[in-house]
Amino acid sequence: APQTPAYAANPAPVGPPPVYEPALAPSGIPPPIAPGPGLPNNHPLNPNKEAREAEHKAKVDAQKKKGFMGSLLGAVTDVGNSLQKGVDGFLGYWDQPATVRFQQTFPQNSSETFLGEYTATIVTGNRSVDGKIYITSNSIGFVGRLEALKFIFPLNLIASIQPTFCTIKYEPNQVKIPTFNAVVAPNRPNAMHIFTKDNRIHQLYALANYDFVFGTLDYAWRAVGGGN
Repeated sequence: APQTPAYAANPAPVGPPPVYEPALAPSGIPPPIAPGPGLPNNHPLNPNKEAREAEHKAKVDAQKKKGFMGSLLGAVTDVGNSLQKGVDGFLGYWDQPATVRFQQTFPQNSSETFLGEYTATIVTGNRSVDGKIYITSNSIGFVGRLEALKFIFPLNLIASIQPTFCTIKYEPNQVKIPTFNAVVAPNRPNAMHIFTKDNRIHQLYALANYDFVFGTLDYAWRAVGGGN
C-alpha cells in the first residue's frame, strides 16, 4: 500500500498551525523522465573537481568584469539585507548557516547528508507560500519564509519528478497565481511537479536556480532507487 508522509507543520505564533495541503494528482502519476546528468558541476559534493574549479573560475572572471558596478550592486544588496534584518521576525533563524537551520527544523533527519537549501515557492491548498526547500540524501523538506509552514518526506516516497513551465500572475496585494504548462520550445523548464506514491502532486516554482535544484533532487532521488 502507498505510504502516507507525515506532513509536519511549524507551531504558529497565533491560532492553529498551518497544514501543508498538496493537491491530488489530477490525471494519475506520469512515468519518470530519463535520468539527469547527476549532481551539478559546481555542487560541493560533486567529485568532478576540475569541472567545479573551471565553473568557479568563470564566475570569478565574470565578476571582475563587472568592476565598480558589481561592487556598487553588492553594497546596495548588503544595505537591503541589513534593513531586512530589522523587520524579519525570524532574524535568528535565517541568519544561521543552512545546515544548522535544517538540523534545528528537522532534528529527526539531522544525520542525513545535507545536499542543499534552495529558494522556492510551493502551492498548498489554493495559495502559494514562499520559502526554502531542503534536499538531503534521503529526504526533501520545505520551510516557509514568513509563514510557519513546514513539511518533510522521504525521497523513496517520490514516484516521478516532472519539469514544467510556470507563468505567474499577480493579483492585488501581490498574491501570486501560478499557471503550470508543459515545456515547449523556446521555453525552458523553470518549475517542477513532484508526484508521490500517495497520488499527490507537489508544485514548486520561483526556483532561484532551476537546473541546480532539479539536478540535485534528481540525483538524490535516483541514488535511493527512484525512477526504477
